[in-house]
Amino acid sequence: MTNALDYLESLALSPAGADAAMPAGLPSGVRQAIEARDAAALARALGGRAFMACSIYAPEREEPDPEEQPVTPDELPDDAPAERQSDVA
Repeated sequence: MTNALDYLESLALSPAGADAAMPAGLPSGVRQAIEARDAAALARALGGRAFMACSIYAPEREEPDPEEQPVTPDELPDDAPAERQSDVA
């Protein structure tokens, strides 16, 4: 199978890849699939998957809980202790 993959890679990398000679050691199923340009048959011959998909799940965006938000000084309640003056100066 390595010969088949090397050959397919050379086809993809070379501008004249279609003119590249097919290696002699390829299995007949792989050779026939390449000659017929049958991607499904080639995948079967190489043991690949017929279908592959990528899915990304993005959960719905929830609003953050107001109690978990940082509190700014202007939002402090009236009975909250004031900031230490030594930190400000």
